[in-house]
Amino acid sequence: MSYHDQLALRIAEVMARQPLPGVRQLKEVRRIRLELYLMANGTLTRARVMTSSGIESMDSAAYRAALAASPYPEPPGGKKGKGGEERFEVDVEVTPRSATGVRG
Repeated sequence: MSYHDQLALRIAEVMARQPLPGVRQLKEVRRIRLELYLMANGTLTRARVMTSSGIESMDSAAYRAALAASPYPEPPGGKKGKGGEERFEVDVEVTPRSATGVRG
């Protein structure tokens, strides 16, 4: 499993434990792209919604789940930014059937 998939799965697990307003009325898959900044130990330092699902409550739920899922597994290393952070983009999908599905 790729590191991006691990991040997405971690967020999806948190989202699955919280109520998701409007999910039962979904007719199509909604995607949310999150930007995460992680320290070498997996601690999240900042997050933001890069691409909205079009449903503000779903975007907020994904953002809160990203915060609650920290600390994440340690990043594999490589491109560290200033302050020792590494940037990741993670796609989260919310599906009509399962309420939470992911793609990293």
